[in-house]
Amino acid sequence: MAKENDVVLVYFEDKPLIFARIEKILPDAKPDWYHVKLLILQTPLYSVTWILKDTYIAGEEFTMGGKKVRMEIVVCPEESVKNTFQ
Repeated sequence: MAKENDVVLVYFEDKPLIFARIEKILPDAKPDWYHVKLLILQTPLYSVTWILKDTYIAGEEFTMGGKKVRMEIVVCPEESVKNTFQ
């Protein structure tokens, strides 16, 4: 499951749409649901809060307004080019 400070790629209708950093995950009144504050990484920066089930935070597909959405944790790739800035 994604956690605070993770960077995620948000897919909309199976297409990558935006990168976001998870700022906060707070429990909702309903069990297994959370308020997830996302910092949208684009210009200008802005934040949104979505109420999501734990399985959605873990990457399971869900819908918003009848449209398919899912979040995928971004993992930094291994360095493929030697750092020449020394």
